[in-house]
Amino acid sequence: MTASAQLRRRYTQQAAVAGGGSCVLGIGSARGGCRALAAGTIGSEAGGDQGETVIALPETTTAFIGVVDDDGTLQSAALIVLDPSGVGGAVVPFEAAADISAGRADIVMPLRDALDADDARFFALDAESLTGLTFDVVEIVTASELADLLGGAGSVSRKLPPSVVSGAGGQWLQGRSSVSIEEATELLAVGGDAPIEFGARLHAAMWNGIVNQLSGSADAQPADGGVSPRSADEVIAALFAGDVETRSLNLYEVEGSDGALVFYDWAETLLVASHLAPNRVTAPYASAVVRLLVPFTDDDLEGTERTVSDVAVVAVRRLSDVGLNVVSVSTGVNGDVAQAEEVTEVWTGDESSVTEAAASFSELLGEVVARKGDYVVDGVDVVITLGMSFLSDLDRQLVADLPAWPSK
Repeated sequence: MTASAQLRRRYTQQAAVAGGGSCVLGIGSARGGCRALAAGTIGSEAGGDQGETVIALPETTTAFIGVVDDDGTLQSAALIVLDPSGVGGAVVPFEAAADISAGRADIVMPLRDALDADDARFFALDAESLTGLTFDVVEIVTASELADLLGGAGSVSRKLPPSVVSGAGGQWLQGRSSVSIEEATELLAVGGDAPIEFGARLHAAMWNGIVNQLSGSADAQPADGGVSPRSADEVIAALFAGDVETRSLNLYEVEGSDGALVFYDWAETLLVASHLAPNRVTAPYASAVVRLLVPFTDDDLEGTERTVSDVAVVAVRRLSDVGLNVVSVSTGVNGDVAQAEEVTEVWTGDESSVTEAAASFSELLGEVVARKGDYVVDGVDVVITLGMSFLSDLDRQLVADLPAWPSK
């Protein structure tokens, strides 16, 4: 495929309207409207008009690092999100063979396509489409350049089955339980004919090993004056100055591609993005901006054969499929909400929209109660706290023509 400017523009237009109709329900718009938000947990009070409490959310820094082989072909990539404190954070690996629309557009375009066509300027656009995020830093590096950025000594645990090792063509890995940082980055620049079989597992294992080896090893300090890191080396230094976690997304084969093309579940990707970096989640639809709270415990989910993340993915999918902008998700019991109530609660920005909200969201989420919120989250129109009633609605198949959610 050739990533010409004309094709890229046409693709972007398709992706912008895919994934469900554009809902025109603009519920009680909070200040900031449909702009992107900040971090995963509520921060300080920012004050508000007429005595209302407006919650300000902390900022996060995002980076997207692509790793190319000796021929300049993209083989893997990683989303890096710094903790709001400025040190530590999370790494989410992505495959170069992944469709940047997650099946939301008619054209299948893998992440590596822009670089293959010598259109590196489109790489940032593709990364945004793939993840649903905007970025402070986007860089493309070789294996050796990444090793220099990591600057780590020591070994990386190699927890890989023999099939992955042989599939990678890495006979030199046979019988070894660890590799050096330099060897780990070389493996991040290895591709293959079947990404589902070994590519994603190989790359995820290497990032897990790197994180386990380097987490907390750097001596970088949070930036003063609110200045975010502006380069990959600054981001990586800040990342490994604190605790780091890795997140792996489920990967699926594009039908008819013989494993050469894959895609990520858009709802799962959006869940992870909106949990880690809601300040950078894009809000492309002319509709309400939503913060979703999923306050279930393992005991709440006993008998459902689902995890809290599974339940959150179902909710995110339903909301995004009708064109709502899900930009912030909090899972589990935490400082935002102490426990799951019996009925899902929908907070709106004003009293006049409560009746409309109750009718509309009951179509998506089952039984709900709606009311004006106790506080306003800056930039968010609707706050939804899932209740036990949603668990009874998990297996319901939504009809395509929901009356309250007109398609574009």
